[in-house]
Amino acid sequence: MGSAGFVIPGGQTLMPYKTDRDRDGRWVIIDRGQCPGIVYTDDDEVLGFSFMPKVAGAELDPTPMLTQIDANYAAGLTATQAFELIAANSGSQIDEGDLRTWRKTRMRKRPDMSSLTRTDAAEVKAVTRIDD
Repeated sequence: MGSAGFVIPGGQTLMPYKTDRDRDGRWVIIDRGQCPGIVYTDDDEVLGFSFMPKVAGAELDPTPMLTQIDANYAAGLTATQAFELIAANSGSQIDEGDLRTWRKTRMRKRPDMSSLTRTDAAEVKAVTRIDD
């Protein structure tokens, strides 16, 4: 684990949060602004921006998003709080799953039903007050 940073003109290093994508987490696709990409978090200490530096041959500038992330860190926001703020401003759907592959979680874990007891028809009628 570690913290990766991006150096922008002027020598300033951005991305003070850890940026590792080695576990499950959430992400949002950013398709507005100057540089499309994916902002992701593990809801612990990781917040990163995976961006496309070129689209259709045009050079894109990730500095505005990286500066926003840096400002969130400077303001004392956790990685999760910063992600929530960016996601809300993006207007895009938040996905969750494996950050290594961007594979979405298909189904949530089923609840443990082992402690539940079987209810018979008489109990159901009594609880819902259904008359024959």
